[in-house]
Amino acid sequence: EGVRALFQGIYPRLLTYSAVKMSLFAIYEGCRPLIGSAAAAGFLAGAVNSCVSCPADLIKSQLQVQVGGECSPRRFLSSLVEE
Repeated sequence: EGVRALFQGIYPRLLTYSAVKMSLFAIYEGCRPLIGSAAAAGFLAGAVNSCVSCPADLIKSQLQVQVGGECSPRRFLSSLVEE
């Protein structure tokens, strides 16, 4: 395993993290002028962001724990169907 195993799940994490943070800031900046309150806009952005991040975290976790081969979308989808 070695050093390669240490970084096995870094690419899925980087991809999902950037999408989640991008949605958080986009929702916050879009809601703040409409709502007028930074706290309320932050609350709304956080709530919507949770709905976006949960499926992304599931995908990330499934890709990170794939053992004995490369991380492939086909393998990920077949693991979802089996469960």
